[in-house]
Amino acid sequence: MTGAWSCIIRFACHIPLGWVSIGGRGLYDTVNGLDATGIYDVIPNGRSFLYGLQMYSTWGIFAFAWNLVMFLGCFGCSSYLLALLGLIDSMIAVSLSISAVKQALFIPRTYGACDEATNWRNGTDGRNYFLTANSTAFDTYGGPARLCHAMVETWAFTVSVVILYGITGLINVALGLGTAYSSHKGCPLYCNSYGYRKWLGGGYRKALCGSLLWLLTPALWILDHPLAACRFGFRYICKALDRRRGQKDRRAVQHGRKALASKYSAEKRVDTGEPPVLPSEILLMISQQVHFVDLVSATRASKKLRMILFGSEGLVPGQLEDLREFSCQGTEKTSCEICGIQTCPDCQTKIAVASSPTSRHLRECRPYCSKCFYKTYCRWWAPQGQRLAKHRATCQLREQQTDVEMAVTAATTTDTKTLCRMCASMTQAERRKRLEARDEPELDRLERHPLACSKCRGMLSTRGPRWWICWQCLTECPSHLHPAWAEK
Repeated sequence: MTGAWSCIIRFACHIPLGWVSIGGRGLYDTVNGLDATGIYDVIPNGRSFLYGLQMYSTWGIFAFAWNLVMFLGCFGCSSYLLALLGLIDSMIAVSLSISAVKQALFIPRTYGACDEATNWRNGTDGRNYFLTANSTAFDTYGGPARLCHAMVETWAFTVSVVILYGITGLINVALGLGTAYSSHKGCPLYCNSYGYRKWLGGGYRKALCGSLLWLLTPALWILDHPLAACRFGFRYICKALDRRRGQKDRRAVQHGRKALASKYSAEKRVDTGEPPVLPSEILLMISQQVHFVDLVSATRASKKLRMILFGSEGLVPGQLEDLREFSCQGTEKTSCEICGIQTCPDCQTKIAVASSPTSRHLRECRPYCSKCFYKTYCRWWAPQGQRLAKHRATCQLREQQTDVEMAVTAATTTDTKTLCRMCASMTQAERRKRLEARDEPELDRLERHPLACSKCRGMLSTRGPRWWICWQCLTECPSHLHPAWAEK
């Protein structure tokens, strides 16, 4: 019952803490918007004043939430547990006091000084802070004097909270340590909230943890079970919607391919004036003097030239291998790392190419079963449970740009690749698009095969949602490149 004394002071702190937490966040967001004008670089102690408001908004919200939770929580605390709560209260008071000191480096400390707000500590370029703020973001306050009055009022509330919370912290530390000191040395210390006897010499830490768990058990149960079920259900619904969207996209792609094939077949039937085809022996003699990429470039330059070289029906079986053998004279023959065309040291080029996001998904994303995903990522106290709401990652896979030009600009990693002349002449955006077109079918093919869970090593269901975890940042990867649902 020792902590009952601090409950009285905590009750008195509710109103000023509510003012600090509600008004502080909005005031800082509006004040921070003036940073673009450069006003904080010219007024005296402008940056310190802005940093003080930032601390004020952050610690004000934390102090209000802490005070609300511990108003009844500290009622039954005593001994070292009460001293620990007092240390946290003192930390809040010290942080808010630093915020108040930094604010006082610029704003007036009395309401009377606000009458001269239009001439208060003007900047080196002659601008006045309150006039600048009133003309941009604070036009609802009713003038520079009213704005100054509101800031001084907020600062005064901060000072009052510092005093009250400083007293609360000192009382809790003094009562907690006093209760522990008054106990007989070497005698057992009984912890009512934990339910059994613990020796002060080595067991008070367990009693302290038990008391905290006793206070937080209802909240932890709510966070662990209903909240985890809601998180899992929300992600399951998203997967189901992505599945339907993916089915529609695949049907549209198949329809487009059929229409394109029918168009090409119609053009082939209409074109009756076929040019003469070059004999294969002459074509092989020509290939000895050129590179394989030159032959491919010639076929893409003109339809008639392609028909002269290879005919309307294309190459006969084995002729393509002969062209590869006779072209690119030499033994060192490789292939382009983007399009796969044969190259040699004379016709290849090494260029730094931006890495493909799809290839990064292939390397870094791992499949999880539904059970492991629920236990590891949906529960609040799981290792990665608190990261599910936001993709707190440095891999930037969630923020993958769908616009190729923007994606190339945002790319930070590059790889040196051996390319043919055609791919080397492309722009960075065109190469990125070609890499995506090559990697996406491979990613889709691999991920639709039977897979095992990366955590429990059990085989995943052939029908059901697929959960993908980024192995670099240990968060769920919601990219559209991964199939949301397993299909037989």
